[in-house]
Amino acid sequence: MCSGFGNESTDGPPLVKGHSITNVGMGYVDIGKAMVLGQAALIDAMRRVSNRRDARTGLLVLLSDRWLLDQSVTAEPHSQDRPDPEQLPSTQWREKTQDFGMELARRVELDCIPALTQTEYGCHADLATLLVQAATWLQNGDLDRCIVGGIDSFCEPQQLIACDTLGILKTDDQPAGFIPGEAACFLVLEKNPQISSAPATCIAGIEIGHEDSNLFSDRPPLGRALASVVNRLAQGIDSHVDFLVGDLNGLERRASDFGHALVRLPESLRSLPVLLPAISFGETGAAVGFLASGTVCHHFWRNRKLGDRAIVWLASNSGLRSAIAFHRTISGANEDGQK
Repeated sequence: MCSGFGNESTDGPPLVKGHSITNVGMGYVDIGKAMVLGQAALIDAMRRVSNRRDARTGLLVLLSDRWLLDQSVTAEPHSQDRPDPEQLPSTQWREKTQDFGMELARRVELDCIPALTQTEYGCHADLATLLVQAATWLQNGDLDRCIVGGIDSFCEPQQLIACDTLGILKTDDQPAGFIPGEAACFLVLEKNPQISSAPATCIAGIEIGHEDSNLFSDRPPLGRALASVVNRLAQGIDSHVDFLVGDLNGLERRASDFGHALVRLPESLRSLPVLLPAISFGETGAAVGFLASGTVCHHFWRNRKLGDRAIVWLASNSGLRSAIAFHRTISGANEDGQK
C-alpha cells in the first residue's frame, strides 16, 4: 500500500510517500513491528508446505544491521567525536533482538531445533550468506528443511529521519533517493522437495563478492564485484539465463554500480529483461533478497512468459555483492538443488 508520512507545509518537512503494510503493522514500532510482520509472513509460508510434525526444521531470520542508522549518527553536524560502539543503534538493536528467531518460532508454534534457530543481521546481499548456511545444514543431514526469512521496515520515524539526514530518501526536495517500504518474506528450503506438495524452485548456484566502496565512500562503485559474481554464476551453472531480478532502488550510486557492471557482462546477459521489486515494494533492506526470490518463484509458477531460469543480483550498502541462480523444476523434485 502506498502511504504518505508527515504533512507537507511551507515550513515543515516534505511529504514522503512509501509502501507500508498498514493492515498488519499499524500501531507497532521497532521490534514489535518486526515481530508482527514476521508472524504474518511465516504463517503464510507454512500454509504452502508440508505440515509434517516429524520434519526436522531450522530457522534463519535476517534482521536489519542498522548500518544506515549508525551512519546517520556519525553524519550529524554536532557529532565531532567517534561515538561509543556500545551506544550505536546497531549495537542496541542486536541486544534487543538476539533471541528474535526463537521468540518468532514460539509465537507461531513452529517446532524448530534450538541450536539451528538463529537471528542474523545484514541487508540486501546477505540473503546469499544465509542460503549458504542453510544449504550446509541440509547437505550435512542436520535438517529436513530450513526456513530462511528477512524482515525490515523503512517506514518508521527513526529510519525516515536517518535516511533523510543522509540524503538518500526520496522526497519532493530530493528526487534521487529510495521510496521507503517494509516487508517480511520467508523461503522454505528442502533438500528433497518431494517432502512438500508445493511447486519447487531449485537454487542452482550462489556467488558472493565485495566492492571496495560503500554507499558513502569518496570512491564510487565501478561494478567490478557485481559483474564478477553474476559472470561467475552464469558460467558455473552452465546453462542459459532467461531473465534477471535486480536490486535497483532509486539511489544514484546503485544505478551507477549496475551501469558499470553491465558493460562488463556478455551480450547474452546484458540483453535480458530485468525485474525490479523495489518498484512495487519500495526499499525493504533485509527483506530485499527474499522479495526478489519470491518474484522469481511467482514468474516461474504463475507467469512463465519470461522463462524457467533466472539470476537475482543483490548489492548491500556496505559493499557486499551476491548473485543467486534459480531454476524452475519440472516435477517439483531435484536431486542436486534445494527448494
